[in-house]
Amino acid sequence: MNDAQTHRKARYDTLDFVENTAATFEQLRGLDISGGSIDNIRCYLTGNSLGGGRYLTSTCHVDNVVEGALLAAERGKPGDIYFLTDGAPVEFRDFITRLLATQGVDASNVRDVPLWLARLVAGATGWMKHPPVTRAALALVGHEVTVDDSKARRELGYQGKVSIDAGLTEMRP
Repeated sequence: MNDAQTHRKARYDTLDFVENTAATFEQLRGLDISGGSIDNIRCYLTGNSLGGGRYLTSTCHVDNVVEGALLAAERGKPGDIYFLTDGAPVEFRDFITRLLATQGVDASNVRDVPLWLARLVAGATGWMKHPPVTRAALALVGHEVTVDDSKARRELGYQGKVSIDAGLTEMRP
């Protein structure tokens, strides 16, 4: 066995002892709205809803993420993945409108932009430093993105203690 093969074998032997458990979420929110939803929010702040926003999304308050991550570390099965949510999926348009309202932004008169047009704009403006819409944003919006947290609830005892309504209430200034 040469040095490279010995090093590779040692690395894989070491990895055998490392056990990973993942807790994951969608549409993270909390006291600061500058997280993963910023592209979605930017679209709404410019008065545009990609695809109308009439599709379901899963949300997860940061406190619920912490709860789930701690439970996954403590009780999770090595190598398993646990999805975390605030509960049942909600309509994206309603959620983002309510989220923006917590910051004093009225998004009730947002125009709908067809997805085909948004894709065309994203492709044509991808070279810009700050394009009006990105391909990454389109991968996240315009269609249903939901997860099922029943495995985390069943196996970890996850509860998701902060509801959507309670989380949005605490975000108000």
